[in-house]
Amino acid sequence: MRCKGGLDSEGCLHLTDADDFDLRLVARPNVSPSASLHFGIRAADPDSVRSLLTQLTAENVKTGDLFEGDGRIAFHYWDPDGYQVEVFSEKS
Repeated sequence: MRCKGGLDSEGCLHLTDADDFDLRLVARPNVSPSASLHFGIRAADPDSVRSLLTQLTAENVKTGDLFEGDGRIAFHYWDPDGYQVEVFSEKS
């Protein structure tokens, strides 16, 4: 696997490859897992994000609100062990 990467305007390092691997590293001082620590899953498209949120809500999974920004749609949910997972898609 060969990754390419770069820093964004907030100092996050983004590593990606041709197989949709996406790792974002954020440098923060004195972190002992914070509320912002989470895993992310890229969905195929915005409708897939909305559909999964609807499904998880119907199954009484703890979810956050849907976020729709200029180029992105996302929401968070918490797995049975309490880990936070973000589901997102880029908007075209």
